[in-house]
Amino acid sequence: MIPPVAEEFLRAHTRTFLVTLRADGAPACHPMVGVWQQGALYMNTYRKSAKARSMERDPRVACVVVTGDDEPRFRGVVIRGRAEFLPPAERAPAGPRPAGVGSDVTHLVQTRLAEGKRVVVRVVPDDVRLVGEHG
Repeated sequence: MIPPVAEEFLRAHTRTFLVTLRADGAPACHPMVGVWQQGALYMNTYRKSAKARSMERDPRVACVVVTGDDEPRFRGVVIRGRAEFLPPAERAPAGPRPAGVGSDVTHLVQTRLAEGKRVVVRVVPDDVRLVGEHG
C-alpha cells in the first residue's frame, strides 16, 4: 500500500533517477522523466540503451523521484520494484508533458516508440519510502 502523500508527490513530480544493476552487479544511475499513473511509474528509453539491457538481464530497480531545483525544500520518494517492458501494442498512460519538454521532443519520442526504437518501462513498486519532510 502506497501512502497517499507519496501518491500525491509522485503525481506532481517527474524528475526521476533510475538505478539499475550492471552485468558485474554494480549499480548505475540514470536521470529520467517518470510519470506516475495507475499505481506504477512509467518511463521510456531506447531499446538498445545500457539501462534497457540491464533491466532485461535483471529487472530489479530503484527509482528516486525528487523535487525540482526551483523548490525550496528537497523531498523525494524512493521506489524499489521490478521493471517490465510494455508490449508494443500496450501504450503507456498519457501524462502531463514535463516542464521544459517541447512538443517537438514529445513528437519525436512518439515516433521512436511507434518505430520500436524506444520502449516503455513500467515499474510497479514493491516498497515505497518518503525522503525529507512531506508534511
